[in-house]
Amino acid sequence: MRIYVIASSLLLFAASVALAAGSEPGPRYVVHPEIDWPMYDQPRLPDLKEIKQFHPGLLDLWLAALQRPHTEMRVRAADAIAEAHRLGMAGVLEKTGSALIALLNTPDLDPIVYRGVAETLVVLDAREAAAVLLEHNRSGGREIVMTTDRAMARWDYKPARPIWRQRAEDAAGAADHRVSAIHALAETKDAESLDALQRVALDRSGLDAVRLAAAAALGRLAEQGLADAAAQLANHEDATLTDRFVAARMLGSHTGKSAVAVLRQLATDAESAVATVALRRMVQIDPLLLASSVEPLSSANNSNHRTTAIDVLHAQRNETAVARIAVMLADPNNPVREHARRRLMELAQHDSLAAAVKQHTAAMLDSDAWQAVEQAAYIVGRLDHEPAAGRLTELLDHPRYDARLAVIAALRWINVTLAHAAVFGRAEEVQQQRAPVTEVPRDSFRSIRRGFEIHIELAHLCQTLGEFRYQQADPFLRTFVPKSPKNPVARAAAIWALGMLHQDRPDQALAGQLAGRITDVLGQNPEDALVRRMSALTIGRMKAPGHQNAMYPFYEKAEQQEKVGQACRWAIVRSEGQDLSLVPRPIKKMRGWFLEPIPED
Repeated sequence: MRIYVIASSLLLFAASVALAAGSEPGPRYVVHPEIDWPMYDQPRLPDLKEIKQFHPGLLDLWLAALQRPHTEMRVRAADAIAEAHRLGMAGVLEKTGSALIALLNTPDLDPIVYRGVAETLVVLDAREAAAVLLEHNRSGGREIVMTTDRAMARWDYKPARPIWRQRAEDAAGAADHRVSAIHALAETKDAESLDALQRVALDRSGLDAVRLAAAAALGRLAEQGLADAAAQLANHEDATLTDRFVAARMLGSHTGKSAVAVLRQLATDAESAVATVALRRMVQIDPLLLASSVEPLSSANNSNHRTTAIDVLHAQRNETAVARIAVMLADPNNPVREHARRRLMELAQHDSLAAAVKQHTAAMLDSDAWQAVEQAAYIVGRLDHEPAAGRLTELLDHPRYDARLAVIAALRWINVTLAHAAVFGRAEEVQQQRAPVTEVPRDSFRSIRRGFEIHIELAHLCQTLGEFRYQQADPFLRTFVPKSPKNPVARAAAIWALGMLHQDRPDQALAGQLAGRITDVLGQNPEDALVRRMSALTIGRMKAPGHQNAMYPFYEKAEQQEKVGQACRWAIVRSEGQDLSLVPRPIKKMRGWFLEPIPED
């Protein structure tokens, strides 16, 4: 049982740091969207999207399968056509659309086949199929109704609107069918349905889901005329939670005084979810409508209410508001404190408030709350507030990992001399703590997490030293060059940093070591691809000649893993002065379909 718990915890942690290896090109670990990775951007190697290659005979084969009488084959052929379109095959609609539409008109067609073909036509965005889809929409099952409603609404197919209006008011109809029709009417902005939608929303005997959908649709479509009805519903002597929700939602586009009065009442509703809907609309109309409510909102238990308080303070645009938003950088809810950071950054763009934002944010670096330290570090760093650098250096060993990474990033962005030695000292200290991330410790998930944290922190410290061009770190960074199972991302960062320290100053001994990293691709334990990429970039940045033979094979075969082929090309061009063509986009043959032509070879 212990092994399973540790393994599950490791998987959850891996997801929490968003491992990107093997997906889109970019940092292997995205620890926070605010923290950049210079080694991936200097230089920025282009993303080479693969060229998907489809066998030219696939569509003909699938069209033939559609004509067979077998249900499963027809469904799988339709699914394959839709999937090929999703994956980027060209000309799918043009070649298959008419055959798919004709199949829908086949008498006594199996409902399963009909659903599969209809869904494929929707995926293909086959607007010419709208008429036949509408015909079957009237009597189709749930899946057909939902699928065709969404498609016809997206196409704004006007002949469907009367059917949607009728279905929306049909009290005997299935709830999900009615909700689907209401959503379609809202999507198509059908003004003629306003009266019907209002009757549905105000019907206190109706189903909650249908009433709420109608209220939301009214909130999108009606800009006036519903305030009195909303007030009567909200103030009914036995108004239910649904009644109050409906009243708040149906005013989603209203701006008049009477609507604001109803929203103000609902903003104090005992049910916080109702209050949130009303508050959100009031903020959209004018955040200052809530100026007198900032105090209770900022201390509310509901995180949405605290976010609203930040928006109101942001609209006030004065130093007092700045100070109050700065305090909310310590909010325990991550979306709330990040919203506070973004609002402060916006206020800092006003000349009259820039100094206040820097002052009050820098003060939060002294907070006992790690959340405040993290967010404040991002702000002072992005605003290049040099007076905060001294305090930031004191926070390099903050007990919280999130705060440490923010501090490291802030010091890198500010880049003042007094921080250089402190960052180097911290890097040496962290190196002594590091453990191989390829080994699973025996003493719980906490040890696993700690190993990853040290690994990533060290990578950011090394990148920061590279950005600083801190020459005293040269011997330290060289210790990462020899092959090691430990911390490949930190090793890659250190190698990249060496390139920054030695820019345009060749070091042949170092370049020879790095060439060995690039060519280490054989055996059971080849070098990490990211280490190889950064090794090539550093040779190029140093302009160290004579290592073309180590890099050219990987350029020539266009190695895509971690963009090694592109890095080798960049390095050869920069160090050898050769004019090499760009690395070609990789070709991926799309195979594995349920039915494929027999390979000619």
